[in-house]
Formats: sequence, structure tokens, C-alpha cells
Amino acid sequence: MYMKKILIYFTIFVGFTVIGCHSDNDSVPIFVYEFEAKVLGKGIDCGEAYLIDLNKTTGDSDIKNGTYYADNLPEELKLKGTRMKLNCRKPTIDEAYPCTTLGLGYFHVIVIESEPME
Repeated sequence: MYMKKILIYFTIFVGFTVIGCHSDNDSVPIFVYEFEAKVLGKGIDCGEAYLIDLNKTTGDSDIKNGTYYADNLPEELKLKGTRMKLNCRKPTIDEAYPCTTLGLGYFHVIVIESEPME
């Protein structure tokens, strides 16, 4: 009789634990953005790449504050003056491409995730 009560309580406890651990927000990824940036405009040297003024806010990335060509920038962020939060990385050797030398030269960053700032 005593063992039967323990088994019933244990089963109820496990049931509440399993049901209580489910969250509707579990499937929504939460990005921690390492950088903030402002779009300076379309660059004259590298096709469709836009220049951004990049500032590190968190993280241990070796990308420094400064002006960069932003590759993989979403269309909705390609407006001069747009401020955004983003994560980016340096391009690999395979992703590097030549630019003309009509203007100042800037390094490139590959935008991984981004969203406009409010």
C-alpha cells in the first residue's frame, strides 16, 4: 500500500515536470548581437557592397571598430543612415573578391544576422 502511494505521487510529479517544462518560446532563437552599425552608403569600389560604420558592443571578435564593406547585407538595411544590430565575421579566402581602386580601400565583413535598430 505504501509503495503504491509513492508510485502514484512519483508519476504525478513526473507528469507535472514534463508538462511544466514546455515553453512556447523554445523554438524562437534569441540572437546576441556583437555589433552596432550605421550604413554610410553604397561603396564605389565593390559592386553592390555597402559601407558601414561598425562598433563592437560585446563579445570577443577580433573585428575592430571602423568602416567596412558589408557583404550579405539584407536589402531592407541598404539605406544610407540606417542603424542596425548585427553579427558578422571576416570573409574566408574563397569569399574574398577584388575591388577597383577608385576610392579608399576598406576591409570586408560578412553579415550573419542583422536587424534594424529602433
